[in-house]
Amino acid sequence: MSMQRGSYYDVIVAGGGPGGLAAAVSAARQGLKVLLVERLNFLGGNLASGLPLLSFFNAQGEQVVYGFADELITRLQKRGGAGEHVLCPMHLSLITVDPEAVKYEALHLAKEAGVELLLHSAVVEPIVEDNRVAGVIVENKSGRQALYSKVVVDGTGDADLAHRAGGPCQQAEPHELQPMTLMFTMGGVDVDRLRKYILDNPEVIKPMTNSAGGDFPVEHFATAPDFIALGFDSVLAKAREEEKLESIADLNDLQYLILITSFVQGQVNVNSAKVLNYDPTSGESLTEAENEARIKAFALAEFLRNYIPGFENARVLTTAAHIGVRESRRIVGEYTLSREDLEEGVKHADDIALGCYPMDIHYGDGRPAEIIYSKSGSYGIPYRCIVPQQVENLLIAGRPISATREAFGATRVMPTCMAVGQAAGLAAFLAVRGGSSPREVDVEELRKLLEESNARLA
Repeated sequence: MSMQRGSYYDVIVAGGGPGGLAAAVSAARQGLKVLLVERLNFLGGNLASGLPLLSFFNAQGEQVVYGFADELITRLQKRGGAGEHVLCPMHLSLITVDPEAVKYEALHLAKEAGVELLLHSAVVEPIVEDNRVAGVIVENKSGRQALYSKVVVDGTGDADLAHRAGGPCQQAEPHELQPMTLMFTMGGVDVDRLRKYILDNPEVIKPMTNSAGGDFPVEHFATAPDFIALGFDSVLAKAREEEKLESIADLNDLQYLILITSFVQGQVNVNSAKVLNYDPTSGESLTEAENEARIKAFALAEFLRNYIPGFENARVLTTAAHIGVRESRRIVGEYTLSREDLEEGVKHADDIALGCYPMDIHYGDGRPAEIIYSKSGSYGIPYRCIVPQQVENLLIAGRPISATREAFGATRVMPTCMAVGQAAGLAAFLAVRGGSSPREVDVEELRKLLEESNARLA
């Protein structure tokens, strides 16, 4: 197969999800020539899946994540594409967004910054010269191209470029990985009837505690504009016993449901088409996971219509563009963020982002998630966590930063991924301007740039 020799850029960002989008826009705003390559036909990734954005605010009600992520939310709200930040006892805070508005706003953010876009394009391999990433090989309808840049940002979500460039990565076995889930949205839901059902039958939801160790107040479901309800395992058990549903066998390994209301009237996002024991870095395994999850989504829709009040006349409106991956590869960086860092709320001299989401670990055997809270209002993410070992000219934006599996359970959420992505984009700018590897970037200068860009670092 012939390969075209393509263009030259200051920065190439692979992946237009939350982290990659933030990195590309942040770098381009500094005047760099930036190319953002995305395999789908839109920008935003999981921002456009129906998932809410969790933990902009901490348990004390203080906003922790600002910067690019906050800007995106503000723009969406002005366009009527997002709700309000809602304090949430378990997840600290949540905000729901309209997936189509996300796609539109993400595109405008990129275009306004001058980012060049290449959609419908797969990043096949990094171009590596003496342990230095010099660009990427991209394949699309035009064929295969070699594109070159001074710095490459890996926003693939799975550390694909870091791994293929020879950077050390860690990944658990498929049966240990946090399960994948295909988000889907149901319309025509009588949300008030759903609220009343939960209030009248509090035993159907999981008993949970908040970050202070107190009981999860059922009154939250009466007063919160939007909410997450986790549980309904007893109702699932009843449906299995009755065997009235043709598709109930497709839900045999499902132990509980996660329902998320939306600021869009009559819509509920379902985070429950969960599949176990698959490898998100294997094409074959990912295909099987996607197929199983889609079958589960429609089985869940049938279950909800027949067993959960409020869903009687509901139908599936959309499924996410791709299955949601909670955990895959994590790079081995210059520093590995630990459970202790998060529990103690450790701040580091080279922090480039703050997070406050708890360590939320979904187990590979389907057990309910374990929630481990920080003792502090926030924790720091060092620059060293986004710089891979053994590979030069490469930065990580988004999920697969250098962290233990427990710490990763906290840092994987979208607001944090955008904060990390913003830092990666500005670090790429400093590396290009200084003619250096990202490993040599002056972190104090980077932190100053971030603060000037409305990011919070302390």
